[in-house]
Amino acid sequence: MLLGNPDLDCKSTKGNKLTIKESIDIHYKRLNKYGRSGYDGDMEYIPRGGIYIYTARGNKSYH
Repeated sequence: MLLGNPDLDCKSTKGNKLTIKESIDIHYKRLNKYGRSGYDGDMEYIPRGGIYIYTARGNKSYH
């Protein structure tokens, strides 16, 4: 379910029973497939210029 929906947060928690490794794997698979993925409360995007998130002010912050 998490792999098919890039809008859901895939951070590992006790509630979703994911290990950190599983969580990161899902995150990067979604980035590669959809160009975006939610992780730890942020939506990350992967355009031509690299991975970025939108800050609270609406600016792009590259990782």
